[in-house]
Amino acid sequence: MKRNWCGASFDAIMLTFVRIVTMLISMVTFKVLAVTFSLEEYGTYASVMLVATTTVSLTVLGLTDAVNYFYVKELDSEKGKVY
Repeated sequence: MKRNWCGASFDAIMLTFVRIVTMLISMVTFKVLAVTFSLEEYGTYASVMLVATTTVSLTVLGLTDAVNYFYVKELDSEKGKVY
């Protein structure tokens, strides 16, 4: 019996794996930055990153989730390609 590597469970496993890898990379990055920068430089960097990520989150307002939803919903039609 041949396994088909698609579906919601495989997607969930892949998303979990990517989130774990992303979290580990960010932990290593912040450790390196904390050791490299002085306290003032690190505080400035952290403040700029906080403002930037907040601005991006407010600007996007779920647009990426909406595009993914409609793209998957209309995957086989021309409408899906338009999304």
